[in-house]
Order: sequence, then structure tokens, then C-alpha cells
Amino acid sequence: VKRYVLVFDQFEELYTYPEELVDEFQKQLADLYYGVIPPDFRKNLKRELHINDELRAQYDDKLELEIEQKLEVKLLFAIRSDRLSLMDRFKVCIPEILNSSYELRPLDMKQAKKAIEQPAAKEGDFISNPFQYTPDAVNTILDFLTEGATKRVEAFELQIICQFVESKVIDEKLSEVNRKKLGDDLNSILRNYYQDQIDHLDNEAEKKAAITLIEDHLILENSQRRVSLDREMLRGLVSDELLAKLVNTHLIRREANKYGGFNYEISHDTLIEPILRAKRTRKLKDEIEQAQRKKSENLESRIHNIKRMGIW
Repeated sequence: VKRYVLVFDQFEELYTYPEELVDEFQKQLADLYYGVIPPDFRKNLKRELHINDELRAQYDDKLELEIEQKLEVKLLFAIRSDRLSLMDRFKVCIPEILNSSYELRPLDMKQAKKAIEQPAAKEGDFISNPFQYTPDAVNTILDFLTEGATKRVEAFELQIICQFVESKVIDEKLSEVNRKKLGDDLNSILRNYYQDQIDHLDNEAEKKAAITLIEDHLILENSQRRVSLDREMLRGLVSDELLAKLVNTHLIRREANKYGGFNYEISHDTLIEPILRAKRTRKLKDEIEQAQRKKSENLESRIHNIKRMGIW
């Protein structure tokens, strides 16, 4: 028996499509889950066997057995907790759809340790070779993320740090990561994540548009809060292509709204402080450059006046 696991991430976005398409998708998925052979498929297969001698010779005696054999299919849906009620519509086709559910909460120490070590040691067709963390490296990461075992681990922060480590593994061809490879300040990894993702955009125009969107429109500086804006409010500011890139970097996320479109917002509160720091640094740099330009312009003006007066 062939076994398949179908994973659907950000499943809430399905319900942004027209209702009739959602209903058809749900029915088809239910047929697959329960092993129901769609009538059109059965009809087309029998017609093909009828006109194809080679296939008929191979399957004629076993046709019913082959097409009735049930696949073992597992379905895994990832959906935002505040959109979980949308899954009720699935109960018409798959009544037990919510019988097994699990809320992804911040990780405890044991869970975070597994999340650090096990993917790193996994063998397969990956960009990086399998590698190991030394115990002191793991303990350093856990102590930082839990603030000395006083809180649980935010998966988003753990992901950023592990992504940083993996990039070092790839660049330096490491098989082991020790405490020294983590650097002197793990907090700088979180702080630099925002700027690093901006720097990896294709050109200066994209970088400028992304900075303007994130720093000036998706965050309230005084209250340090994220702002969620409808796509229509961003027309002329950023392209759909750039929005997709920023979503893929996890700097921003999109979520369906009640108007049939999408809202965009900074993906996590962890990014607020690094974004505001980058904004302040950028503003200070602009002010210094502006002051230097003004000083240079004043100096050139004075030299021009002196020359005009014949003193030079």
C-alpha cells in the first residue's frame, strides 16, 4: 500500500477563493482521503484500456482490484488559530477533520533542543551537510532564547538563529558548531536579520521601496506597534513581486481579509526593535550627510563670493 502525507501550509488562504472552487476542492480532497475513485477517472481509464491493447493485456483481469485499492493518505493542515473556525466547512466532506488538532505554542527547553539538534543531523538532499552542535553551543542558544530559563522559546527567534548557524556551516563547510561559532552577541543575530534580508534584495530600487513600506507604513514608531494594511492601500508603493519576496523572507506576512483580499503586516513582534533601530540609524546617517552637503555648499558659496570680490 502506498502511503502519502499531504501538507497544506497557510491553509486559511484557501478560503479567499470563490466559494464554489473551495467546495469542489474539499470534495476532491475527501474523495482522495476516503479512497473514492472519481467517476470521470474510472470512465476515462476504462476507455483507455479499451483502445490500448498493451494496457488491456496488463490490467484487464485486475482492473477493479487496481482502481479500488485504497491509498493510505494523511492530511496535515497548518492554519492560524484565529482562522480555525473556517475548517468547520470541511466537516461536510470529512466529519473527523478536527478530531486531531494541535496548537503550536512557544517551545519548552526539551522541544527547542530537539528543534536545534535533530534537523542539523538530518541526512538527505540538502544544501548543507549534516552537522552537530556542541553541548555548550546548544546551552548558549537555549539560555539566550529563554532569558535564563525564565520563558519559553519563540519558534520565530529560534528559526532566525538556526538559519544564521546553517549559513556559517555552508560557507565554512563545518561539521560541528561550537560556542565560538555563534559569535559574542546572539542578540545581534536577531538585530541584523532585518537588514540582512533587505541587503539581499535584487537592486537599490527594491531596497528603498521595501524600507519605505516596512519602516514608514507597517509600524507605529511611538507606540512600537505593528500595522496591518490592505493591499489596495499599498498600490503605487510596492509591486506584487516585491511583496512576494518580502513574504518569502518572513519579514512580512499576509493574511486574508473579509473583503476577499489580503492584509500585510510585519511578521513578528521580534522584528519591531531591529526595524526601529535600523530606521534611527538610517535617519541619523541622512542627517549627517545632509549637514555635510550643506556645509560643503556653504563653503563653495563663500569661495565663490571671495573670487567674485577679487580677493582670491
